[in-house]
Amino acid sequence: MRWFTRGLSVALVLAALASLSACYSGGPSTAPPNIGSEPPATPREVPVPATRRTPTPEPTTPAPTTPARPSATPTGSRGAVYTVRPGDVCWRIAQDHGVTTAALMAANPRINDTCSNLRIGWELVIP
Repeated sequence: MRWFTRGLSVALVLAALASLSACYSGGPSTAPPNIGSEPPATPREVPVPATRRTPTPEPTTPAPTTPARPSATPTGSRGAVYTVRPGDVCWRIAQDHGVTTAALMAANPRINDTCSNLRIGWELVIP
C-alpha cells in the first residue's frame, strides 16, 4: 500500500509540473507573451433605462424628541432636589446643575467616595 501512495504522489507532482510548463512555452524564466500593443476596445455603452423619480414626501408628524432631564425642584433652604434616573452618574448630575462633584457628594452623605452606589429613585440634594 505504501508503494501505491508514493507512486500517486510522484504522479501528481509530475502532472503539476507538466501543466505549469505548458503555461509558458519558454519556461518559468520567460515573461508572458505580449498579446498586442493596442489598448482594449471600449465596451459598448448600454443604455440605462430612465427611472421614475418620485419626490420624498414631507413628514406629517414632527419627530419625537427625547425628554429633557428633569430639573431639580427647589425645596427651601436646603437647595434643590433631583431624583436619580437610569443612566445617571454623579459627575453628569453635578455638571447639569452647575456644581462640582465634590459639592454634590458632600451634600449627599449616602453617596460613597466613588459614587458607585448611586441608585435609581434616590432624591439628591443639589447644593
